[in-house]
Amino acid sequence: MKKLFISILAVAAAVACTKTNVDFEQPAEIGFAPVASMSSKAALNTNAYPIDQPIGIWSNYAGDVEPATVSDFSKFSVAYLNNVKFAYRSGKNWGGAESSYYWPTNGSLVFAGYSIPKGGDVNTYNVSYSFSDDEMTFTGYTQSELTSKTFDLLWFGRTADSYNYRNAPTAVPVEFKHALSWITIKVMGDATSTSETNPWKITSVVLNDVYTVGDAVLNASGTTPIIWDENKLKTPMDMTIFTGKQDLDTEAKTIETTANGTVVIPQKPLSLTVNYEYNTPANVLIKESKTVSLKLTTLEEDTNNVWKGGVHYTYTLTFKSNEILVAPSVKDWTNSVVPGVTVE
Repeated sequence: MKKLFISILAVAAAVACTKTNVDFEQPAEIGFAPVASMSSKAALNTNAYPIDQPIGIWSNYAGDVEPATVSDFSKFSVAYLNNVKFAYRSGKNWGGAESSYYWPTNGSLVFAGYSIPKGGDVNTYNVSYSFSDDEMTFTGYTQSELTSKTFDLLWFGRTADSYNYRNAPTAVPVEFKHALSWITIKVMGDATSTSETNPWKITSVVLNDVYTVGDAVLNASGTTPIIWDENKLKTPMDMTIFTGKQDLDTEAKTIETTANGTVVIPQKPLSLTVNYEYNTPANVLIKESKTVSLKLTTLEEDTNNVWKGGVHYTYTLTFKSNEILVAPSVKDWTNSVVPGVTVE
């Protein structure tokens, strides 16, 4: 699975009353230098973490643990940062949005976090995190049915290493994972449907009855890191992937109004309705509509027929004179593919 890498510079925060004494050294501020191996409007696809997207951060503290690979997370029993917002500052740095946070001068910290949409805050989603279980829970997470407004939800569980300002490198690496599924539709035709003088034209592509609200438990330490509760999915909406006019070609081409915008809550594959038109030899315009299934039952890696979080699914629709064939392919977020669909 392609991951997003974000680096933490320095970091710290004022701590509420606890039985553990924490000393601060104010000049050592906590900041993030995010680097993304994948990013974009929705499905991230550049190396730069978007500067308009804040980060929600949790951190736990252990006063008697020096920076190192952590073998016993139970020692990190003191909450240090509790779902606070970090925002872009300058260069490649993210710092505390409402106030600055500082490293403790003793002990070390471990971190967990998630991405926040542009203009959002830590209250945008109903999200909580348990350090002891390494579980991040989203309740009633809502994804837009508009591909121009979808969001690529990213997260990372507790860091395997702990850090303090004296021993941390200039940037502490943090690995983000994708919590949602990314869908790409490609279309192509045969000799008839791609005729130079009379090519068929796709006028719309609609993903039917997409669930837009759901609950997720994300656990990077678990055997199943991303779990969306199938019984909690609700609010089905049609998602229009494309409207306009796109000629069919003999080569498969991605068809979408918003690049990389079809990012959905993981769920059972849906059906796709394609509207297209062409002229008869007598130059009469014919408009047709076909609905095809996007089930993955033919793929070994998807025997449960459920889209998975962090996976990019590509469906290639082949239009023929007598049927539409679907060929989907599945891969990690980086390169993707799904068994094919033929429309004839």
